[in-house]
Amino acid sequence: MKSRNMATALAWIVGLALCAAPSLAREPGEQSAASRTAVIALASREIDTREAAVAKALDVFSAEPGAEEYVLVKFPGPVTAAQVDALARLTERVYTYLPHDAFLVRMPLARQHELTDAAVGASWIGPYHPAYKISPAVTAAAKASAGAAVKTGGRLPVLLHLYPDAPLDDDPVLDSRGVPWPVFASLLVANGWFRDARGFKSTRHVLRAGVRLLAFIAAWIAAFAWLPTLPVALVLAGWVAYIAPKVRWVSREFQNVKVPSP
Repeated sequence: MKSRNMATALAWIVGLALCAAPSLAREPGEQSAASRTAVIALASREIDTREAAVAKALDVFSAEPGAEEYVLVKFPGPVTAAQVDALARLTERVYTYLPHDAFLVRMPLARQHELTDAAVGASWIGPYHPAYKISPAVTAAAKASAGAAVKTGGRLPVLLHLYPDAPLDDDPVLDSRGVPWPVFASLLVANGWFRDARGFKSTRHVLRAGVRLLAFIAAWIAAFAWLPTLPVALVLAGWVAYIAPKVRWVSREFQNVKVPSP
């Protein structure tokens, strides 16, 4: 009797397994197809276009002028050459392709409804949120390196990838015109103890370089006042010939370009 019950139970288990096998076999493919249809896979996160919260992403930064012009355009499947051409004609700029079957574009808000027309055939349009640019690795590194950053003077090295999805300020308002290039180059040389041009690690190094530069100038004035002029001039000329190539190299690296005053 016991063996008959065990056989019956085993038969039920095998039968249920056989019935479930086809659905289990279809599930990964179905999920993959559904993901491709509804998901935009950014480097920072995945955006599920089926979620209502995605449509409200623009509310966070809608006050920024022109922010609504940068949008994600999702297609229901692989795009055709005709769709790509139509998208390029309709938008001001197509920045990049995004998996799966999506693009980051810029176009006026008043015309964005045209993206869903038959010529383009987009299935979803959504705002490009600033948070989409921030890699999770940045947040993780900041938390993991909080203690280490304090030990290294509060600095955390990061790699920035700049996105061309916002207009650059061609005429920014500056609170200062900055230090004239000859003075700045002289401070760099002073920071390198007059043997090289060296960058500053902190504002204290700038102050120290300023003191060194004043002392350096005072020393040359004293040398010309108390020593024979010709030997002092030859030594100064030799030092200028030595340091000039280093200063020119720094000038090229800083892209020092003279701009006429307005």
